[in-house]
Amino acid sequence: MNSLRLSTLILMLATANAAAQSSTPADIESQLERARQSIPQQTFVLQYKFTPGEAIRWTVTHQASTETKIKGTTQTAESKTVSTKVWKVLKVDDEGRVTFVNSVEQVNMWNKVTGRPAVSYDSSQDEEVPPVYEQAAKTVGIPLSQVTVTNSGRIKAQKKTTQNPDMGLGQIIFPFPEEPIKIGQSWVVPNTVAVSLGEGRVKQIKIRQRYTLEKVRNSVATIRLKTETVTPVNDPRIESQLVQKLTTGEIKFDLSAGRVRSKHVEWDETVVGFSGPDSSMQYLARFTEQLDTSRTNVAAKPSPQPAPAEPIGPKLQ
Repeated sequence: MNSLRLSTLILMLATANAAAQSSTPADIESQLERARQSIPQQTFVLQYKFTPGEAIRWTVTHQASTETKIKGTTQTAESKTVSTKVWKVLKVDDEGRVTFVNSVEQVNMWNKVTGRPAVSYDSSQDEEVPPVYEQAAKTVGIPLSQVTVTNSGRIKAQKKTTQNPDMGLGQIIFPFPEEPIKIGQSWVVPNTVAVSLGEGRVKQIKIRQRYTLEKVRNSVATIRLKTETVTPVNDPRIESQLVQKLTTGEIKFDLSAGRVRSKHVEWDETVVGFSGPDSSMQYLARFTEQLDTSRTNVAAKPSPQPAPAEPIGPKLQ
């Protein structure tokens, strides 16, 4: 606690003590609240910090379960993917703008659908690629995109070499406010999602990601994120296409190091009537990223990492 905050607190206590001699409890509480509001709130600057030549890696895990019921028939699709994502920093200019290449070094994938055998693929071990994973296998070990961003995460240029799956997480890097912010303050990032109305018709649905600075401890900021639907939606057919875009989660951002330590995002959505009155769909999923602090500042391609244990069909709770 700095000297200004300490002096203000002492003044608050002195004021309360004096007021107690001649004021009602309501008067005292009102005076205390005014004193509390007069204390300057600490602000924080959220900025990315990278060094040319370094490689930053995260372990990414995405698991999902989708249960659909149509005309009395139930089908469950389960999947799990564990991968290593890497950003290789090419340059940082005088204004703090960063250019990096985004890629996936390795991936271990598994899925199972009711009535069919499970299918899996591990890029670090398997020479044969199952047809369902052929496209994904082609993206391992190659640049997926080259991105130039400001130190607040605003994308200035992006060149994609392949299409990445959209899981409702927004752009490749989380944008921060350019000005210092206080605990409890929020900022929003607008976006649009195209949904099919059938017969070749498409509708644009406006959504936005709301970020809130929840707390800061030991130089690590906790940021809550939540997707909000701006366009009114009351059609189950549209709702079923939006479930993967509606996210709730948490980001841990290291203020000193200037990078995301971890992300945790969850989905828990149920839609009734998306394909007739007796139809329903439940989507449960979890997405996590964890910074690999053991292999930072290594620009060269690393040796293959030990493969994750063979995944078992996820049961999300």
